[in-house]
Amino acid sequence: MTELGADVDATFGAVGLTRADLADPEGLIPYAQLERLLIECEQRTGCDHFALLMSQDVRLDDFGLTGRVVRCAATVGDGLSALVRLYNLRRGGGLLHLVSSENPAQLVFSMAAPGTLDTHRYQMGAMVIVFNVLRDLCGHDWQPSEVRFAFRSPHNVQPFLRFFRTPVHFDAVESAVLFHREWLDRRLPPVDQAFRLAVADEERRAHRQAYEDLPGLVRDMIRKQLSYGPCSSIRVAAALSMHRRTLHRRLVESGETFREVKRAVECEIAQQLLRETDLPVQRIADFLHFSSTANFATAFLQWTGNTPTEYRAKES
Repeated sequence: MTELGADVDATFGAVGLTRADLADPEGLIPYAQLERLLIECEQRTGCDHFALLMSQDVRLDDFGLTGRVVRCAATVGDGLSALVRLYNLRRGGGLLHLVSSENPAQLVFSMAAPGTLDTHRYQMGAMVIVFNVLRDLCGHDWQPSEVRFAFRSPHNVQPFLRFFRTPVHFDAVESAVLFHREWLDRRLPPVDQAFRLAVADEERRAHRQAYEDLPGLVRDMIRKQLSYGPCSSIRVAAALSMHRRTLHRRLVESGETFREVKRAVECEIAQQLLRETDLPVQRIADFLHFSSTANFATAFLQWTGNTPTEYRAKES
């Protein structure tokens, strides 16, 4: 921000933040407030890819406990699996998913933050951070084969090409960094046993805290499962190590049902893709695992009172 001529403290103050709010690796800033901060930064610097620049110094060790757990892994693949597991337990709208069974492998980021009107800034920054994490784990000889973004192509793609130095594509269903699968087998440097045990104890405490907001955790799990296959309460319950009936009962106790939560997530994803990409409606219906475009359009009309085409025309 200073390099671009903006006053850091004044910019933070305009959205109710201070430098200290960004100093804690375990601290969380609400997505709505972060969105206001990024917009403020863009306006004060005149840079529409500010999120890309802002994220370039974020490294694995800035992830706090999550970064420490990843450092304890034996291989890059194990480390990325730990990153996905712990990142997705954090309350928030960002979700990670590792596709390791295909070549190239993919580390995918998606958004599931209720009420977020424009996610492209988060996706922009997330892909930069994913790139940095992969380079931290694999070494400076690592290079992705492709980077995808789930938003429309900006007018100027050069900042993206300069940073990633690889083919960059827009209008994807999800944002992802693709890389050759053999990197997953690369061994990571060993860590001290005392450090490993201390990190394992921290991780157990983090898991217990994550389950305190079960509806939010279920919402994130649904979003994750929809990104790579059909989603059901049985699969979500299994991912949370509980019986399906227990999951349903605890959700009802929280004032929600699995069906309601799943429907809300599907609506959020559909709105995001219609608003921020030019993907055909049929492809969005396929991504959400509807049996036909007509069934998707009927469901979307029930959710929002508009057809997908009407919604895109109003919101784009």
